[in-house]
Amino acid sequence: MKSAIKTLLLIAGVSVVGHTHAQDNKKSWIPTIGGTLRTKFEYQTDVKNSRFQVRDARIGASGWLTEFVDYKLQINLSDKGKIRTHDLFARLHFFDNQFQFTGGQFRVPISVDAARAPHTRWFANRSFVGKQIGNVFDIGAKATYAPKQVPLTAEFGVYNGRNSSASDDVWLHNNYLYVGHLKFKKSDFEANVSAMTTKPQDIRTNMYDACLSYKYQNFTVEAEYMYKYFCESDAEPVHALNTMAMYALPVDNKYMQQVRFLGRFDMMTDDSSGYTDENGEIEITNAARKRATVGVTLGYYKKASAELRLNYEKYFYGDNVEIGVSDHDKFVAELMINF
Repeated sequence: MKSAIKTLLLIAGVSVVGHTHAQDNKKSWIPTIGGTLRTKFEYQTDVKNSRFQVRDARIGASGWLTEFVDYKLQINLSDKGKIRTHDLFARLHFFDNQFQFTGGQFRVPISVDAARAPHTRWFANRSFVGKQIGNVFDIGAKATYAPKQVPLTAEFGVYNGRNSSASDDVWLHNNYLYVGHLKFKKSDFEANVSAMTTKPQDIRTNMYDACLSYKYQNFTVEAEYMYKYFCESDAEPVHALNTMAMYALPVDNKYMQQVRFLGRFDMMTDDSSGYTDENGEIEITNAARKRATVGVTLGYYKKASAELRLNYEKYFYGDNVEIGVSDHDKFVAELMINF
């Protein structure tokens, strides 16, 4: 991991030297350096606990090797206090960029909310769809087709279906993760549908996702639904829903350019990662819950971007549910910077 950090710092130095040249040629071999930092304070109003946390400290390099090959290398210096690799991929572009082939480590395109980078998320904490259910990150290959004649993008990917950090120990026998994704985007309307199948252990798991979003002037609304089914098992299927609304108020001063007012309702039924216990029964890894969130975001968007996200989350559980240590009602203040 230390060698990965040294490599990125070396690339950063080269990038500074060649910064002007990189601006003159969009597909220059000289890499572009970018990063995201999220630091926050949380106070749990029901149990009176609080903490400071650095949730993300990502730095990465991206660029072009030729006019038809680009790449991205990214590490997270503080993913819950640990250093982890993130996006590590190369991508081929053909037929005037209508067809792409990506290989490496990157996110599986099953959920819209999960696919959002930290600097583009609406709230400080992700939805249940984006974190507990649809958060799938793996090593594999993906083909993308986006014809210029129609506002449609199609993706199909094949992945190991295992923990990406253990790829050296993974050998599979026709047991891959498969995913398909379609996106239709026209003007301010966007629709996404996805399907995924994987077999992490003995039971095959199928997942289906649908998401609609619409923007009208300063208003944006979005709704995403995910369904997970365990084949040849008596386990109940999983349902998850995320609905969000945002009003963006333009502001013109040196400290901020926008104030966003946000609301969210999300829910999930009992969820499992698909692994079984010693009796062959599906293990519940996330208990059913509902949540209402309100928030205000103060945004600066000039040469770089910075947001102060202020959220309050109210959780609702059934009877006799063991609540996770981080899953209580809470106030969140998060500072995000991206460059």
